[in-house]
Amino acid sequence: MHDPYRSNAQIIRDLSNVFTVEGQILLLLLDGEKHAGILYKYIKASQPTISRTLSTLSLARHITSRSDPKDGRSKFYKISPEKGKIFLESINNILIGDL
Repeated sequence: MHDPYRSNAQIIRDLSNVFTVEGQILLLLLDGEKHAGILYKYIKASQPTISRTLSTLSLARHITSRSDPKDGRSKFYKISPEKGKIFLESINNILIGDL
């Protein structure tokens, strides 16, 4: 049920989680697999921070990776279907709440 008294402060706190490095990575991966270079280009963090976060997300099985067949060194990343669904539900709840 939608809470009409839900404060703007709570909404802002919830949205701030989306804009963490982890949240930025997951948002970029929602619409499909991305090359690591794209993630580094669009995420507002240092390369080491992004790499650590990608590693953490991989270990938690929230994302998967595969080597680029062209060079064998760089990687492509994609969000796991389960994490993608949970993440979209979270964003939905932040934006429109429980209806």
